[in-house]
Amino acid sequence: NASSAITRHGGSASGSITGDGASATTNITLVATGSIAGTVFHFGGTTPAGGVVITLSDGHSATADSQGRYRIDLVPVGAYTVDATDPATGDRGRASAVIASQDQVVTTNITLIGVGKVIVTVKDGGLIPVSGAQVRLDSQTVFGGRQTGTTQADGTLTFANVLAGGYSVSATDPVTTLTGSNTGNITVNG
Repeated sequence: NASSAITRHGGSASGSITGDGASATTNITLVATGSIAGTVFHFGGTTPAGGVVITLSDGHSATADSQGRYRIDLVPVGAYTVDATDPATGDRGRASAVIASQDQVVTTNITLIGVGKVIVTVKDGGLIPVSGAQVRLDSQTVFGGRQTGTTQADGTLTFANVLAGGYSVSATDPVTTLTGSNTGNITVNG
């Protein structure tokens, strides 16, 4: 990344060094830049979410302050996906922003979608709990994501902090290799 403090133009480039002692030349063209700023909110859109990591589709990133506020400067003119991730819970949010001119500040508030809990119970054909079953939960939200685990003696496994929205779950009994699956929808704090 490079920027001019006088013109506030910025740019970036990448390259690779092919071996020990090699050198590489990288040219950077400075272009018009602006800023993306806003506030991140927890599900519901009223409570600020501090400590959330905001990442633009071009790799720029920032961390929201304790009031959920963030600002990313020297962002080249263009369209961006703005993702927010709460590192403590895995909660996510997404918005979009377009910087159209030099020094434009685009306000982009983001509301996290929320997380809930999924309790999976695995039983065999005789309705006996299956201990040690391998379970996989896949989020069907725009963010995707997978969690895996093994059932306890009572045949249950709890997945905490599952993104709100649709999910699919599958299980395999390691002894019999029998499988089963289901789908569901998680509500916030559900």
